[in-house]
Amino acid sequence: MKYKHIVFDIDGTLIDTEYAVLHSLQETIKELSGRKIPCSELRFALGITGTDALKKLEIKDTSYAIELWDKNMRNYTNNIKVFDGIVELLKNLLSLDYKMGIVTSKTREEFTHDFCPFGISHYFKTIICADDTQEHKPNAAPILKYVELSKTDHRKVLYIGDSKYDSKCAENAGIDFALAVWGSHNKHIKADYFLEKPANVAEKIVEGRMKKFFKEICLLDQPYVKDGDMSVQQYTDATAKELGGDIKIKSFVRFEKGEGIEKREDNFADEVANMVK
Repeated sequence: MKYKHIVFDIDGTLIDTEYAVLHSLQETIKELSGRKIPCSELRFALGITGTDALKKLEIKDTSYAIELWDKNMRNYTNNIKVFDGIVELLKNLLSLDYKMGIVTSKTREEFTHDFCPFGISHYFKTIICADDTQEHKPNAAPILKYVELSKTDHRKVLYIGDSKYDSKCAENAGIDFALAVWGSHNKHIKADYFLEKPANVAEKIVEGRMKKFFKEICLLDQPYVKDGDMSVQQYTDATAKELGGDIKIKSFVRFEKGEGIEKREDNFADEVANMVK
């Protein structure tokens, strides 16, 4: 697989916080305004920052509301857990030498209080929280910040999340996205991969490696030498269409870049000795 970095969202992807988030938000709104909004109408808040969610609910004093929400959230601590299969997944990815990171809408304080107690934060090297960027999901800024700090190519990053905000954030950053169906329950969100369970992540990695292997050894799947944006198959199909016939490759000769060129090897010690003679 082309990916070197597997980056996760937190809520709805690594830990199951849906019940706690929605019910604590429901209580917060009721205390602030007297309105009791059904949890089904508060689902939009899953995946964005608490401040952004409160603004959408037209709460003016968001600072106080955040404090109240955090207080109410603590009453639901027992309802939050790590999704089944996540720990095993993280161990597998670590053994395969993948770099893991987090891009979350949680603030750094929320990350410390809400996530770290589960004992899996040590698996992640680079962690981007809401405090780290001016703009948040669905804007590309959080993922691009991860790419910047990790000093990697965005094409080597796979982002795994559960919400439309995660999907759009990845799309805006030009990064492949995998939908954590186990936490989203919504297959209508745009994604490059749909993962029913955490174990599917490793399966996709193996599948991707096999595709890459065959792409490298199968002539028709390799890039056309005069136009790297198309494969040999695409070039022959386009040429055949232009000529109004069929093209079949019956034989070919393989050349490898640099093959047959004799490389000069110098002995550094002898070179220095010759210079001082």
